[in-house]
Amino acid sequence: ALSSLSVARATSLDSALIAYLESLSLRGYFYLYGARRGLRQRIADFFLHDWPGAIRDLWRETLVSVALMFVGIGAGAWLVASDTGWFDAIIPAGLAAGRGPDASAELLRSMLYDGDNGFLSGFAAYLFTHNVQVAILAFALGFAFAVPTVLLMLFNGCMLGALFWVYWAKGLGMELGGWLAIHGTTEL
Repeated sequence: ALSSLSVARATSLDSALIAYLESLSLRGYFYLYGARRGLRQRIADFFLHDWPGAIRDLWRETLVSVALMFVGIGAGAWLVASDTGWFDAIIPAGLAAGRGPDASAELLRSMLYDGDNGFLSGFAAYLFTHNVQVAILAFALGFAFAVPTVLLMLFNGCMLGALFWVYWAKGLGMELGGWLAIHGTTEL
């Protein structure tokens, strides 16, 4: 319609034809680019159709990510189970914060359940920020055919597996799993 309008403006003296083509072009523009639905309907469509559809379309990538994480978890747990010296090689002392193969069950339990609320709220904010940074880093590293992302996911899984083995060996594996389900979802 736009090319016909351009030709009609240049060659035709018929004002009715030009008005019709302008009207047709305007309707076509609003059909393609105009808002045909209200804001509520667009938001509802996003959450009910668009977002679930995008997630369904990414099932292969999600499955590969979960598999990589579990391979890393298995490797980290196996390494620490076979030799506790691997724990210090996988998890830096500053990040372990006293948790390790030599820690008592009481200390590990207290790290999950105890602590003053001021510390916990600050730690929760730090943890959420850290987890978001790791997720963004994993996304950003995908430029090199995802090789750095794969390595980051495997290493993250190794750290998780090493820590999980320490808690599991002290009978606190389910408790750590519950704690991680709440606090680690942004990173995992």
